[in-house]
Order: sequence, then C-alpha cells, then structure tokens
Amino acid sequence: LLFTSPPNFTEYMFLFMFLPFIALPFSHAIRTKSFDTFHAVVLSVVCYISGYVLYTSTVTGPLASLKELIAGGSTLLRFPLLFYIPVYVFGIWWESNRSVRAILIGTAFTLICHLVSIIFTIPSLAIDIRWPPSIGFLSIGILSSMLLSYAVSYVKVLQKLSAVYRYLSYVGKDSLDFWISHLVLLFLYRYYVGFH
Repeated sequence: LLFTSPPNFTEYMFLFMFLPFIALPFSHAIRTKSFDTFHAVVLSVVCYISGYVLYTSTVTGPLASLKELIAGGSTLLRFPLLFYIPVYVFGIWWESNRSVRAILIGTAFTLICHLVSIIFTIPSLAIDIRWPPSIGFLSIGILSSMLLSYAVSYVKVLQKLSAVYRYLSYVGKDSLDFWISHLVLLFLYRYYVGFH
C-alpha cells in the first residue's frame, strides 16, 4: 500500500497517482483559467517549505515510510510529493499563462537562484542539487518544460510536417497509457523473473 519496495523506475508512481488530487481545490479556477500567479506561488512555497521541514525531521516507526513518500528520506528512492507539487502547480498555471513574459521571469528567477547559491553557498538554491530537490533544480525543470511547450506550439514547420506533428501529438496525449503499460510490464517482469 505504501510502495515501500517498488521495482526500479516506478518510484514516481505514488507521486503521479496523488498529484491530480492536489488540483481538486482549484478545479474551478483551472476550468475557468483563472488560476493566478499569487495562488501558484503561495501553494508552491508552502509545500516546498513543509517538505523541507519534514525531510529534515526524524520520524521513526511505521510513519517513516509515509514521511519518505511525502517528503523523501535516506532509505527509499522516491520523488517526494511535497517537493514536486510546485512543478505540478506551475504546469497548471502555465496552461492559462503561457507567454514570453512568463519564460523571461522564469529565466531570471533561475539565474538569480544560481548566482545567489554560488555567492552565498546556499545549497537549497543550487541548480545541481537533486536530493532533496533544490529550488534551482526544480526551477530548471519548470523553465525547460515552459520553453519546450512554448516552442512546440509556435513552430509552424512541425504543423506542416503532419506525420511528425501527429506522432508528437499522439505521444503527448497518450503518455499516461504508455506509463501505465510500462509499469505493468516492470511489475510482471519483477514478479516472474525476480530481479529488482
């Protein structure tokens, strides 16, 4: 139930299963495309700080596995929920705020995080700290997704190459199906072959 021993490359399963529930309180704002920057930033900051506080705290007993799913830890390979909620939130925000201005602000924020982390040696802002994921590391992921999404939506050449465009559209729309299929195959492989 707590995914304490998943096969390799399925450690993000809990994260993907739970993230849609984060959007429920904001479903009206998402549907009406009024999920504003203020709400996205506040929710992201609260989740990240909560994750960092919980990550640094010591939890023993049966709650240790739950803590590692929510905020990460040293014994289980996980994508901790509280640290990756900001990525999900800004994905929702990006849907209704797609613009060059947003990309420029994201770029400036990422560069400022990087410079401050170098000048003042603050690991939580560094762009190369993956565990627990630093603010700089997460902002690079968010910025890269924003850039790619913006570029693909405005590249007219892709739309003219209808076969390539249809393929990319198919992969994008059916990515959840591919993910579930690959998980089923990994679990079956582990069950019948026995390798982790």
